[in-house]
Amino acid sequence: MISVIMPVFNGEKFVEKSIKSVLSQTHEDFELIIVNDGSSDASAGVIKKFSDSRIKYFHKRNGGAASARNLGMDQAKGEFLCFIDCDDTYKPEKLEIQLEEFSLNPDIDCVFCDCDVIDEDDNFLSVLKSQYYHPEKSNLLATLLYRQVIPVPPVIMPRRRLIEKGIRYNEKLTHAEDYLFIINLASEGKIKYIESSLYNHRRHKNNLTNSHGKQLQGEKATIIEIGESRILEIVEQSSFTADYKNFLLANIYLKIDAVDKAIKHAEKITEKNFSYVFLNGVTAFLSGNIPKARELFFDCVKIGHKAEAYNNLGVCRLINNEIGSAGSDFSKALDLQSDYMDAAYNFNYMDPVGYRFTKRELRETLMIYGCNQGVATMAKKEDKRGRYGRIDGFPE
Repeated sequence: MISVIMPVFNGEKFVEKSIKSVLSQTHEDFELIIVNDGSSDASAGVIKKFSDSRIKYFHKRNGGAASARNLGMDQAKGEFLCFIDCDDTYKPEKLEIQLEEFSLNPDIDCVFCDCDVIDEDDNFLSVLKSQYYHPEKSNLLATLLYRQVIPVPPVIMPRRRLIEKGIRYNEKLTHAEDYLFIINLASEGKIKYIESSLYNHRRHKNNLTNSHGKQLQGEKATIIEIGESRILEIVEQSSFTADYKNFLLANIYLKIDAVDKAIKHAEKITEKNFSYVFLNGVTAFLSGNIPKARELFFDCVKIGHKAEAYNNLGVCRLINNEIGSAGSDFSKALDLQSDYMDAAYNFNYMDPVGYRFTKRELRETLMIYGCNQGVATMAKKEDKRGRYGRIDGFPE
């Protein structure tokens, strides 16, 4: 049996769709554990309209998504666990396909999949794929410290026995609480990636992760909690090349704003591919060496025609008051990644002080935080006064 855990906080608008998507699964041997985390809206009434015997309903005082998921795991009876946020939906075959993967690979402890991003009206926006997955346990764990490998956390399905090793959500964190949870899963078990989109992740103005800055701070707190000695041990145990180990460590240190330590590892890299040159451009910029950073990002543009290189080159030029060249760089970045918010902000405001600098390479598909699709179109649209139109969702 599979235990599906759904935390709910003020989810009256979408929770009915979420529940229906679980109840309509092609695999029917499951329980749906719904934990109402002290909702003050009509969520409870919506949930109680369902009479399916597979639904187990619990109500608790508000304590956050982490505490709600922990309660759900405590109540779970299934051999496998799944999660779903109350504004998201499953595709009909989600449970069936993930469960089948365990039959094909008895040695694995957890599976995860890709997901579609949808809007408030169920319109498809994009596919989020696992761009950085490494099947080897040690390599996956080291990569997770660099950046999140799982497209969105609820796409995972771990075995119950993995959770019983004491893995819990950190209830002290209100953002990125699932980041440490997944790192702990990767530390204890073997994780398999299913390259198929089985989950619908809804983006809307009330999403918790709309607060992108707080999300990044949560990830920073997680890395700090793991500790430097453990991080060094994890990266060293991987089978990556010496250059890539230094690349990972430099980026991990950047994640916690330890720029001096990041520079030391970045400078050890001998290979000159896009990723490594971009990293050295970032560390040069953050250390205040704008001329060197400008040169390195220009090299990045020549090595690989990527949006983040154009954005950061544009920032360097903007600081040097090269307004025309900077605007051209931001425009090229948006042509390559139309939903790239740093470039859109820079193109729109052209502010040599309040710019947005990108500290690490972009994913192939970007998540949108608190902003509509089509950012590039909005950024490039001029108003009647000849100024760039303001972007909905960005501060004045």
